[in-house]
Order: sequence, then structure tokens, then C-alpha cells
Amino acid sequence: MVRRLVLITASFLFFIFPYVAISAPIASVVGEFEEHYSKEVPVSGNVIAGIMVSTQDVNLSNIFSPSVLVIDSNSLDRFFCLSVVSVDGIYSSRNTYQLPNNITGGFVVADYSKSEYLELLEQAGKDFAVKAVPGKCMSESESTYFVSNASTSSKIDEISFLIDSIGATDIVLAARDESKKRFYGECEPIIGDRKTGFDYRCKLPLTDAVEGSLDVRIQRIRYDRRLKPISIKVII
Repeated sequence: MVRRLVLITASFLFFIFPYVAISAPIASVVGEFEEHYSKEVPVSGNVIAGIMVSTQDVNLSNIFSPSVLVIDSNSLDRFFCLSVVSVDGIYSSRNTYQLPNNITGGFVVADYSKSEYLELLEQAGKDFAVKAVPGKCMSESESTYFVSNASTSSKIDEISFLIDSIGATDIVLAARDESKKRFYGECEPIIGDRKTGFDYRCKLPLTDAVEGSLDVRIQRIRYDRRLKPISIKVII
């Protein structure tokens, strides 16, 4: 599998993150750290809440430390936008990070020490989604995404898309790589009382090696009516 640029490392299940050594370089927050915690949930209007990777080789701990795996820093934008949202929508954050200089590869920790809710983030039993896009955080619609990873393993078995259906009753997801090889997702609603942050999970099994980035198409369906599809690129 060809992996290029950056993989944002994070776990979605219970928001349990892999251990990252203290000696790892740190990506610093640009400006004030922005986060929101309130039962008055803001509406984002963004269908995609998170894009994570599932692996068969997962070594997790309870340490909250989202990080960036730099594969090719020479062609890398020096900034990335990291967003976090809880399934109930009560917690969310969106911050621009700047990579340190002279990164030649390996993990770069996204500094989250300025958060006032680290205890909440480290609680088992809380579902969160994490997503990352290249460049600084902007208000424009997002079209290209990096992939979150649940371990340092180079083997990617499947990608999980956490989606806010925004009223859809069904979701269909498909992708193809640069060789035009096709992959098909398995989507199902998330069970729970309050799912304001996201309410669908689509798993995209990668049974064959992926060549280059993925072009992903997400089709939302409301009963028998197809809503406007979403087309994105996922860099892996």
C-alpha cells in the first residue's frame, strides 16, 4: 500500500490513543486553542465528522495524544487542521497546527495540553471522531482529508468514516484508487440516544493494496430520494 504525506494518528473507539514517546517532536497550535463544551450544541452542517483507520495490530493506551505521522515532509504543507467532536456533539474542537522544522519522518504529536477538558477526553466510554485536513483551518468546504490511524502499524485493513447523516435514512459509500480499483463500504447507523455529532459509521475494507490516494463518493438517501452526493479525496 502506498502511504504518502501525513497520517493523523488517533483512535475513535472510546477516544483511546496510542502511546507516543515524549521525545517525539510536537506540532504547535497556531493562535488560541479553540474548543467548545456545551449542551447547546452548535450545528456544523459538515457531513464528515471523522476518518479513521482500523488495523489488526493495535497497541492502545488511555493517553490522549493525537499525533501526525509524517511520511514525506518535503511535499508537505507545513500546517494541518485537526478537528475533534463527540458523538453527542457536546464537545468539539478545531485548531490549526504547524509542523516543526526538519521533520524527516515519524510521529509528530499534536499538542493538546491547552485543552480544559483532558479528563473528559480520556474517559472510557466516550465516543469521539477525529479528522484532519491539509492546510490551515478555513470556513470553506473540505474536499481533501488525511487519515487517522489507531496504531503505528503500516498495514491498513479498513478505514472508518464517521458521518452526520443530516436526516438521511441510508448511506452508500464507494471509493477507487489511482489505478481505478474499486472499494465498497459497509454503512450502519450508530446506536444511542443522542447522536448530534455523528450518527453513521461506514467501514471501507481494503482487501487489496491501494495504489495512491482514494477518491471517495458518499451518497446519502432519504427514504427513496437521493440527496446531493459528496465527493472527497483521502490521502493514504
